[in-house]
Amino acid sequence: MSVEQPKPPPKGSAIVRQSKYRHLFATPAQNTDTILGLKVGSVQVESNLIRANPSFLAVPWAVPGCIAVLPTSSKGAVHPELPLIVHEENTVNDFNFNPFNDNLLATACQDGSLVLWQIPGGEVTQNITVPSSTIRASDKRLLNVEFHPFASNVALTVDAGKQVRLWDIQTGQNNASLPDAHKQLLSNLSWNGDGSLLATSCKDKILRLFDPRQEKVVAEAKDHEGAKGSRNLWLTGKKDLVFSCGFTKTSERVMALYDPRRFNTPMTTQKIDASSSSLMPFYDPDNSIIFLAGKGDGNIRYYEVVDSDPFIFYLSEYKSNAPQSGMASMPKAALDVMRCEIMRFLKLTPSGQVIPLRFEVPRADNQFFQDDLFPDTWDGNPTMTSQQWFGGANNPPNLISLDPAKRS
Repeated sequence: MSVEQPKPPPKGSAIVRQSKYRHLFATPAQNTDTILGLKVGSVQVESNLIRANPSFLAVPWAVPGCIAVLPTSSKGAVHPELPLIVHEENTVNDFNFNPFNDNLLATACQDGSLVLWQIPGGEVTQNITVPSSTIRASDKRLLNVEFHPFASNVALTVDAGKQVRLWDIQTGQNNASLPDAHKQLLSNLSWNGDGSLLATSCKDKILRLFDPRQEKVVAEAKDHEGAKGSRNLWLTGKKDLVFSCGFTKTSERVMALYDPRRFNTPMTTQKIDASSSSLMPFYDPDNSIIFLAGKGDGNIRYYEVVDSDPFIFYLSEYKSNAPQSGMASMPKAALDVMRCEIMRFLKLTPSGQVIPLRFEVPRADNQFFQDDLFPDTWDGNPTMTSQQWFGGANNPPNLISLDPAKRS
């Protein structure tokens, strides 16, 4: 796999030249560290084709209704008779791991059911055909499933009728629903920094903020005007901003940044390029860096979000001749901090490869922990029960140090 060198920062930007991330670069895994031979199927168009946590990665299998789950430590060619999660006569439209339980996978299905699957420790050694539980979430097909970032056992489903419902997956109860504000299908959604508010992108070209427990819209803004769906990310951590990427009327890719407190007008809107592929945005909240990977593209652009106009600054670009059909980011606790690795992706290619990509900031001396790159970060544990969150609690994430000396 040939890889082009990252482009230098634009010469006109003094802020970018001074940025400590200006030499941020990506290192793809060696061929011996990649996964080969996955027979990847499909999900609904707005869903990602790969999900991952520190223990497992999951992709839809070529056989409809089947999901392949492999340890993230897997390397080389997969066995042709790979054990699968098997839905009997049901199509999977989306899937997601529980953020607090590596061994629990949720699937959103064509028949309107939200199905939860318990994955055995270590690896899947035989087909899993019996789910741990099933919630009849809708009489229409389910398109998406997402988990609350800080409250345990809270999941959200989106159906083809544009209904967004929030569930306690332990009891199977639908404890809240968003109002009927969406005029067309949703593209995606994201949570704010304490899990109290929700941003949605919709094909009606409106970006909305919701208080899901009060079941009301709290703000709206015009989103991108292109026919294809937009996507948003609530930038958390050091920031409290909403990022959106999509298309113009002339099919140029574009991005914008919104302040939730003054939501009507974007802080900045910037054109990216002319391309038909949809963008998959990712965010490093500890370093305020946005990564944009286009489906079908081989490149990944990255930008720093700063506090002065125009607020989003281009840093560089990773290029590869292997296009990505899906991307998954790994939690901070899974990264090699002594190599100054601030982000790691698992890149799924159309040929069925999974290639780990490490994004590292070069430092002259990496024998010492670089606390400016690794401030205290979320510990990955829930801060509320489902009952507490549905009851009105807003507990921010617990922070820990990634310094190996403090964790040993």
